[in-house]
Amino acid sequence: SGRLEERTVQLGGKNAPDYLIKKFRTSQATGGGQQGGNLFNVELVKTLRIQLTSQPLSWVKEFLARGGPTLLIDGLLQTYLTPDHPQQRILMTEWLRATQAFTNNTIGLQ
Repeated sequence: SGRLEERTVQLGGKNAPDYLIKKFRTSQATGGGQQGGNLFNVELVKTLRIQLTSQPLSWVKEFLARGGPTLLIDGLLQTYLTPDHPQQRILMTEWLRATQAFTNNTIGLQ
């Protein structure tokens, strides 16, 4: 079972923790056409939340190792600091739900 979980993380493609984190960070660094870039992409934040609730613990460990908690904090902070964003309320809810999903598993609590 452990080998299958490891393989899932490695072969996750667009659902791999590394891919998602890079997707957020790349757009953030380049501006992504808007302030905060993909930190303000509701669908991408939802995808992250879903992955945090549905993937095996190995996925969450990889997310932790790749700086995932910092991403969660950045997303919450940037959303909070941008009250005039048209989707601010939805984004804040999704970032909070993603953070909750992370902290509700044994890896996130450690």
